[in-house]
Amino acid sequence: MSNTSLAQVTRYVTANGNSDPVYAFSWGASTNNLQWAIDLSSPGDVIWVAAGAYKPKSPAGREATFQMKEGVKIYGGFQGNETSLNQRPRIDPADGLPSSTTLSGDIGTPGDPSDNIYHVVSYAGNVRGGITTNSVLDGFVITGGNAVATNTSNPDDDANNSGGGIYNGAYGGTSNPIIRNCWFQGNYALFGAGMANDAYGQGNTFPQLINCVFQSNTAFVSGGAIFNNGHFGDSDPSLINCLFQRNEAFGSGGAIYNLGVQGHSNPELTNCAFLANKADSGGAIYNDGRSGESAPILTNCTFQSNTATQQGGAFYSSGALLGRGRPVVTNSIFWNNGGANTFYNESASIITGYCLFESTVTGYNAGTGNLTNVSTSPFVNATSIALSACSPAVNTGNPSSVTAASGPYSASTLPTTDLAGIPRIVGGRVDMGAVEYQLLNSPTRLYVNAAATGIADGLSWATAFPDLQLALTYPCTSTPAEIWVAGGTYKPTSGTDRSVSFALKNGVAIYGGFAGSETALNQRPEINPVSGGPDAVRPSSSTLSGDIGTVGNANDNSYHVVTSSQGVTATTILDGFVITGGNANDSNTNGYGGAMYNTQSTPKLVNCALQGNSATQGGAIYNTQSNPSLTNCFLQNNQAQSNGGAIFNTLNSGPILLNCALQSNQAKSNGGAIYNEGNSAPKLTNCTLQSNSAAQGGAFYNTQSNLNLYSSIVWNNGGTNTFISANGSNINANFSLVDNSTGANTSGPGNLTTTTSPFVSSTSVALNPCTIAINAGDPNSTTTTIGINDLASNARIVGGRVDMGAVEYQSAASQLIAFTQQPASGSAVCVGGNLTVPVSVTGTGPITYQWYKSSASLGGAQQNASLSLSNVQSAAAGNYLVTVTGACNSVTSTAFSLTVNSLPTPTVITSTNLLTCLTPTASLSATGGTSYGFRGPGIVSSNPSSGTALLNAAGSYSIIVTAASGCSALSTTTINSNMTLTVSAGASLGLANVGVTISLTATGASSYQWSAPSSASLSTPSTGPAVSAKLTTAGVQTFTVVGTSGVCSQNALVSVTALSGPDLTAIVSLPDANFPAGGSKDLLVQVQEVNGSIASGNIVITITVPTGYSVSFDNTLTSFTVSGGGSDLVSVDNTKWQQSSNLAGQQISLTINSGQSIAARSTMNLGFTITRTSANSGSASNLTVNIADDSSGGYDVNRLNNVYARIITGL
Repeated sequence: MSNTSLAQVTRYVTANGNSDPVYAFSWGASTNNLQWAIDLSSPGDVIWVAAGAYKPKSPAGREATFQMKEGVKIYGGFQGNETSLNQRPRIDPADGLPSSTTLSGDIGTPGDPSDNIYHVVSYAGNVRGGITTNSVLDGFVITGGNAVATNTSNPDDDANNSGGGIYNGAYGGTSNPIIRNCWFQGNYALFGAGMANDAYGQGNTFPQLINCVFQSNTAFVSGGAIFNNGHFGDSDPSLINCLFQRNEAFGSGGAIYNLGVQGHSNPELTNCAFLANKADSGGAIYNDGRSGESAPILTNCTFQSNTATQQGGAFYSSGALLGRGRPVVTNSIFWNNGGANTFYNESASIITGYCLFESTVTGYNAGTGNLTNVSTSPFVNATSIALSACSPAVNTGNPSSVTAASGPYSASTLPTTDLAGIPRIVGGRVDMGAVEYQLLNSPTRLYVNAAATGIADGLSWATAFPDLQLALTYPCTSTPAEIWVAGGTYKPTSGTDRSVSFALKNGVAIYGGFAGSETALNQRPEINPVSGGPDAVRPSSSTLSGDIGTVGNANDNSYHVVTSSQGVTATTILDGFVITGGNANDSNTNGYGGAMYNTQSTPKLVNCALQGNSATQGGAIYNTQSNPSLTNCFLQNNQAQSNGGAIFNTLNSGPILLNCALQSNQAKSNGGAIYNEGNSAPKLTNCTLQSNSAAQGGAFYNTQSNLNLYSSIVWNNGGTNTFISANGSNINANFSLVDNSTGANTSGPGNLTTTTSPFVSSTSVALNPCTIAINAGDPNSTTTTIGINDLASNARIVGGRVDMGAVEYQSAASQLIAFTQQPASGSAVCVGGNLTVPVSVTGTGPITYQWYKSSASLGGAQQNASLSLSNVQSAAAGNYLVTVTGACNSVTSTAFSLTVNSLPTPTVITSTNLLTCLTPTASLSATGGTSYGFRGPGIVSSNPSSGTALLNAAGSYSIIVTAASGCSALSTTTINSNMTLTVSAGASLGLANVGVTISLTATGASSYQWSAPSSASLSTPSTGPAVSAKLTTAGVQTFTVVGTSGVCSQNALVSVTALSGPDLTAIVSLPDANFPAGGSKDLLVQVQEVNGSIASGNIVITITVPTGYSVSFDNTLTSFTVSGGGSDLVSVDNTKWQQSSNLAGQQISLTINSGQSIAARSTMNLGFTITRTSANSGSASNLTVNIADDSSGGYDVNRLNNVYARIITGL
């Protein structure tokens, strides 16, 4: 592109862009070659570079560099999507926000600077025009340059020895670029590791550096950050809002070396800071004006903690050989740069005005408005350049200084913002130093947090002081009203000086126990200093500890953790702390008050726990001419080697203690809790003194002093050694409770004594629910006079009247157990009986009961409101009582006497145990008592006096026999019964034809009565076990017999079926039934109808012969001779029958032919032949003829005569 291009062109560079794009006119078509973009650009063009690391690629090797061009503006730090410059993310190196775009010279082995390039960035001026302010480099981190080519001490020998980050060479011309928002870090060179401005040889280098940071750059000869070479030239850069930190030069100028030899090097620095830079000479700046001029102008600059191993911790200035070395410094601060070694002038001078110097600094010309006797650091801490709130540098700069939107700048015309990017002038007058303090007024509250890190100005929780001493020694002329302290442990000193303490400042209220985020005091977590008891234990989370030496070894602890001196009034408050570890074991005042030493002061302590402190006098607190007030405080386990285990009061001291507890404090001599002397008069209201001890006066020792106790409790402090008063001392006690072992005079109004501890335990100061201290304090006390909360942070008055002691009982007081119903005086019970003896009580529970017999406990079985005995035996007789225990007391009942009477022994006689029909009643006769009762199912009559009864039913009978004592015994007897008859009756025939006479019989009774149905008639008398009856009508005839024996009778029924219809019967005729072996016989079977009706239908006859015989039937036979029956022929009707089955010749069945029948009362003859086949000789067996049963009654209604048998014999 031509250098004569008229329109501005913007090119885009990204780390992942194209290597050689055509134009790179957008982010999407970007290049990754920054130098390519520079080379194509013309004056007026712009280059935008996205985040990433970029390294120069040409020339080859260590000569590679990003070569800048005149008129080209290069901006870094883009995300890669912006369309306007103001969309670029904020870049503010001085505020810790460096660019995301890095230009790196680390082209070789990563991390090895020996093969890095000489210059990361290079500017080359010339005599024809050079580099002007139209060339801008804005928003880059520049790192990894290593301008070390040769070993020389002459910067003019080789340009590659200067400017590791940027080499700005005029080359006899000019090079005046603008460098803005850049961070120079980790660069190396012989001269000017961060930047070298080389005007050697009639050149001019006037670059402008704005909002830049030079950090940790190293020059092996001069100019750790910048080397301005005005040798035979003019090198006068302008630096605005720049920070130089931890840069180093092995020779001169830890941050900047200004070389004006035979030339000029007069840079102008405004709002710049130099922090912790170092060199052999000129720890921050070396001004070399030999045979030339080096007169830098510095306005509102800060120099802190820069060091020089030889001369000039801040400046080394030389004007030797008729040269001029004269820095001009205005509105600046020099602190901790070596004291008297801060400035070193060799034929030079330093002109100052409105500057702050620590008191040991010399070597500058006194000017107007300087602060020269400052002993306290003006900064928030040793590593910060921010001013503390009360720094003397605030609003003490040049009063004529004003701000302007643009330069040039001077001591009277300043940029609108300071190094931190905040308004430069606040409060109408500029501050000294590079950073303006932003608050107009002194703070009213400071914050302390042991866990705080970073900037610590104490103005917020985020910037809290890590140490309470920093707040107590706040340098402001106006003291803050409050100090808020977060949880943590704070010690008076980080050293070993035992005399250092937390010295209270008048009018300052110090509150502890914060979490570290609160914005109002009522947001602080609840603080409950008391230990033990039913209330939640939460002492403050903020501890003031005197354990400054070896942890756990009290011998090197602070003498006093807290001190309060003359002038400290009641406006001074210490609220919410644990104070521990003080050990005042030295002489004089260092032997007084381990936790707190008060002299001529009246501070207030609230919600504090003073524990584990020790001293010779006053283990916790020592008061001399002091009247401190302690509210809701707990003094525990403090110890005095001499007097006053917890508190020592002397010289008219009158501390006021409200809602405080003093527990387990000890004095080896006098006053285990409090020692009073010298007209002291402490006042204790609603306080508790428990388990304190001393050789004399376990609780109090008073000499020439008066003690005032109101609504307080003194318990277990040594019995008669509790109070010791000497030399006219008095104890004034009102509405207070004292254990009666003290023997003290408790005649004051409302005082009480007790033998029972008022507390829930020996280590707690919380009241138990039964103590008489509840609702027994001063009735005139109100929450206005004693506060709304007690020591345990609970309501101070509950139940309408304050309790005694430091901790209020929060519920209604418990009531004593009392009987409302005693057990009865006596009672009698029978052996085996049950007994209940109730009692009733009132009072607060839980209530338990235990019954005793003759002083022996009845154990867990009898622990109810009623004595309950079951199945009482004679051994239970005796005296009983019950002990009832409630929340507060135990009571024992009156005795109950129990008599146990024996049971009578009954005798019962029965007349019979079995009731029968002949004996239907029985009698009972009982003896052994005076009255009798009978129970059972069949009592006919009874006589309670004579003990007799008549009964008529079987069952179980109870006989209750009662003796004269009223005791009864039960006897039982069982009466059985056999009063039922079993009458059986039967007939000689179950089936019989009409007209037949049958026999009826009955058994099972003594007498009988028969009756016949109307269709039959008895033919003999109706009484007797057997009778005869004639069947006159067909059908079922039922006869009834009633059997009787004594009082019992039973019916029995007999049913006989009278038949009407045909009745076939078979008659076998075989006169000769002896069969020889193999012989045959002819057998005649006569089938007769005997009931006067025609037999028709499917008549079947079956004949069966025994084994060893066979039978045959010939249906053609019409007559034959019966074997053994003579020689006459007998007609047979075989032709009317047919054989229907034959089973192995031993059984054949005949069926009458269809249409055939047997006439009423007629006979039909059938002939069969029987043959002996294998029957043994002498055998006798039956042959049978069977007329088949007729279920329809068509041919046979009587089944009783259907079978005929005949014995046959084998010869």
